[in-house]
Amino acid sequence: MKKFAGLIPFHIFSFALLLLAAAALRFLAIRLGRAEGFAGQGDLVSAVRWALPLAVYGAMLLGLARVAVEGIFAPAAVLVLVLLSLACPFAVNRGLERLAWEPAGPNPVAPVGPGLILADRGLVLVDGSPEGMRVRLSVTGFEVLRGPPADDLPAPPVGPSVLPTGIAGDLSAGAERLYGLYLAGPVPFLLYLGPLLLLLGSLVFILRLGPWPLANFFLGALAFRGILALETAFGFGKFRFVLAPLSALLSEELAVPALFLTAALVVIVCLFLVSILRRRKSHAAF
Repeated sequence: MKKFAGLIPFHIFSFALLLLAAAALRFLAIRLGRAEGFAGQGDLVSAVRWALPLAVYGAMLLGLARVAVEGIFAPAAVLVLVLLSLACPFAVNRGLERLAWEPAGPNPVAPVGPGLILADRGLVLVDGSPEGMRVRLSVTGFEVLRGPPADDLPAPPVGPSVLPTGIAGDLSAGAERLYGLYLAGPVPFLLYLGPLLLLLGSLVFILRLGPWPLANFFLGALAFRGILALETAFGFGKFRFVLAPLSALLSEELAVPALFLTAALVVIVCLFLVSILRRRKSHAAF
């Protein structure tokens, strides 16, 4: 019971430590011009949002490793880890709402001359000004040349259109997805992230495969990396043939979570059957 009770503060501490470390590195990268933050948000808020996926999945992996090493009852421990992994990022996003700058109306600008018109997207149109005059917005810092009417201006890109590669790309895509789910509300947030975390939690058996905990940990990390790479690919519309049977029954927003939930249930049922067979063999041996 003590081991199980210690799992909760261990997970919260791991989440906080990973979040602070990753956010600090990302903040330095943004300040040095090596990375870009979220549009309309400060560098610190952008760094924390980027670090959220690493903190969530890293703390989940560390928690599962502790469950495997200390022999904690896996079904209850996985359920607790999933609930904590849902609550922590949601609470962090709630806290970031107080720090994030959310524009409620037109952006204030310094006086630059007559005929300044602001579009809703934060772009400007200078009418009646000298040709080539530059205008700097006092908040966003964008520089826009005199151009066409605001309605004809192209919309800014919403997100990456090319499938990202590498861990950094997966983290950036995951951060945007987590933030979008949070903005959509608690129900979409839980419906998407819950099945994914349950699937990751069902991989606790990998951390018990061999007698070497460190080797098992690296195998679990590789499994996590593969699942999260697939999740990123699904988010960018890849492997649609896999989702075709589910898309015929569910909406596109629910197809990917349904696939994660199905895979998690298959793994859990297989583990349950294996445990029954092992018990029967042990009883037969006696």
